[in-house]
Amino acid sequence: MQKIRQWNNEYVKYEFTGLIESGKNNRVQCMNYHYIMCNSNLKPCRLVKHLEKYPNNGNTSIDNFCIKRARYDQRGKIAVVEQSLTL
Repeated sequence: MQKIRQWNNEYVKYEFTGLIESGKNNRVQCMNYHYIMCNSNLKPCRLVKHLEKYPNNGNTSIDNFCIKRARYDQRGKIAVVEQSLTL
């Protein structure tokens, strides 16, 4: 049986926020690239691997990640930009 991992607030230091969707397991979403990882990837080593994949963001402090997460959680998943129709 596969282990079902739970969201941990320490995942914020890897620039992820938690997603809880009805009928699904916990998942995480990258706050920078909107990448959603499934429950089996909720291992800290996989979150670190994703963070190392984008090294330009590695110099940010945990406090900044917490502030970013609060703003991100208020805004929602992905900001949708409406395109204007021209005739």
